[in-house]
Amino acid sequence: MLLGAFFGAVLGFVQLTVENQVVAKYSPECQRSILYTVGIETEESSESEVSRLFRQHFKEKKSMDHEYLIFIKNGEIAGYCFPFSGKGMWGTIDGYLAVDQKLDQIMGVAFTEMLETPGLGARIMEVEFTDQFRSIDITGQKVYISIDNGDGNGIDSISGATLTVDAVVQTLNEAIDEIKLIGKEGLK
Repeated sequence: MLLGAFFGAVLGFVQLTVENQVVAKYSPECQRSILYTVGIETEESSESEVSRLFRQHFKEKKSMDHEYLIFIKNGEIAGYCFPFSGKGMWGTIDGYLAVDQKLDQIMGVAFTEMLETPGLGARIMEVEFTDQFRSIDITGQKVYISIDNGDGNGIDSISGATLTVDAVVQTLNEAIDEIKLIGKEGLK
């Protein structure tokens, strides 16, 4: 009984340590961005509340040398969140892309770092732009995301930042291809 209690305490300590390391790996702003991708609003939340929500809803995993987060809602896997990085007009654009558990639909996108033109390309980080990516169907297509050409299909571009938006679309389409490849290998 003493051995069981000892090893139970050791396992509990290891789990708490690992869980805290995962949370510490992501800054509070990064945690907010990741929570945003799955529709959890944290704008008015304190850092400790954001950290609690992040721990409650995300578990870190690795597949095919790719790290990603499992989104847990009501005790079940509700989706996955993947980091992405791509070339923008002036530099790298980094962020997170969340997809549902079947890899059929985008749950949300958040851009965490970019070096685009302030006031123009930088508008990709605004909610009005990122909200366009919610609920986009990503099944069976080669081009998952496109810019609206007037027919109501695709996302709206940003006036004066066409090259940045084109880069975002290309980066996200490539990220989705990679996510689908990782999904074929198995997630969980």
